[in-house]
Amino acid sequence: MSDQPFLAPKQQRSQQTQEKLLKALHHSLKSKFFEHISIKELADYAEVSVGTFYRRFKK
Repeated sequence: MSDQPFLAPKQQRSQQTQEKLLKALHHSLKSKFFEHISIKELADYAEVSVGTFYRRFKK
């Protein structure tokens, strides 16, 4: 098993999804501390499901 904190995307759509989630995190960090950002908030901003977040990133 890899030590990476995320699943490296192979398909273009997966790469775009991961990029949207990372942009959502950067956006949220502008106004909140990391501890106050929810997975749902990130998923909503990236327009993906919470399940998609958990498929892309390890817990």
